[in-house]
Amino acid sequence: MSEERNEFAVLAASFLAGAIAGAVAGLLLAPKSGRETREDLRGLTHDLGEKAGHAGDAARGRAEHLVERASEALQAAIRTYREARGPAGPAAAPPDPAQEVKA
Repeated sequence: MSEERNEFAVLAASFLAGAIAGAVAGLLLAPKSGRETREDLRGLTHDLGEKAGHAGDAARGRAEHLVERASEALQAAIRTYREARGPAGPAAAPPDPAQEVKA
């Protein structure tokens, strides 16, 4: 699961770095008046905000999926434990050595 988290972090960081590099390159390579540059920056920040929102939605969806998988795995482990424990329940556990000494 940590590998999936690392992959997503690398993807998100790469996306953000690319967006910033593209914005800077666009500003440096296409000089415009101050008003036009401010309008462009407003548009870029709006676009970046939308993209960040989409990335956040995707991350949330991925996290929900991982939580669901973890919950299913936990439920399966609990079922396996209960099946292995059998009908005797906790009484089938090995005796506690500390209690044997007291007796």
